Parts: sequence; C-alpha cells; structure tokens
Amino acid sequence: MRNLSWIILFPLAVALIIFAVSNRDVVSVDLWPLPFAIEIPLFVLLFAALVIGVMWGGVATWVSGGAARKAARAKAREARRADNEIKNLKDQVSKLEADVRSGEEHRAAALGETRDTNVLAAAPRNTPGLPPPANH
Repeated sequence: MRNLSWIILFPLAVALIIFAVSNRDVVSVDLWPLPFAIEIPLFVLLFAALVIGVMWGGVATWVSGGAARKAARAKAREARRADNEIKNLKDQVSKLEADVRSGEEHRAAALGETRDTNVLAAAPRNTPGLPPPANH
C-alpha cells in the first residue's frame, strides 16, 4: 500500500511542480465588490482554488453523510440494547434452570428417590406417538 501511494503521489508532485514553474506569470485578481485588486502568480491562484474546492467538497460530503451517521449510531444503540437483553435473558434462563434442578433434587430427596435430573433421561418410556422401546 505504501508503494502504491508513492507510485501515485510522485508523478502528481512532479506534474504540480512543472505546472507551477510553467505558470509563474503574475495575474491581477479583482475582488469585486471590494475595491481591491491582488496581483499573484497564476499557479498560486489555481492552487488556492484547488484547495478551497477540495475543502468545500469535503464539507459537503460530511454534511450529506449526516443521515447515514445518525442511522449508524441508532443501529449501534439498538445492537447494544439487544446484546444487553440477550445477556439478561441468558442470566434468567440459567437462574431458572438452577431453580428447576434445585426443586427436582429437593423433591427427589423428600420422596427418597434417586433419579437422574436430566429431563430427557427422565422422560417416560411409552411416549404417545413414539414406538415402544425395543427389548434386548
């Protein structure tokens, strides 16, 4: 990337230097409606116009991008809220799972049962709609 910028900037700098040397003639710039007239080299006038144009274009681009920046900030806020909501919901799920495990353990202890608290392992064998388990 650094070499690419040199490949572009070096010929541009050479062209600007050649342009400046070729256009050293003094021109009179009348600042109407003011009663002033300035005499400056032509290349200074053109470079000043170029710089002013670039700055004006940058300001216009920045102003026109305001709606996009506003939308991006709103989307970022929405994403942060969604992330916080996901975190809160995960915390709630973990708390509920812990409460369920605790409740099943207390129930089993009260009934004197020793059984697996895994819901899938504790599912009844003859579930409606499923074939009965094969006996080996």
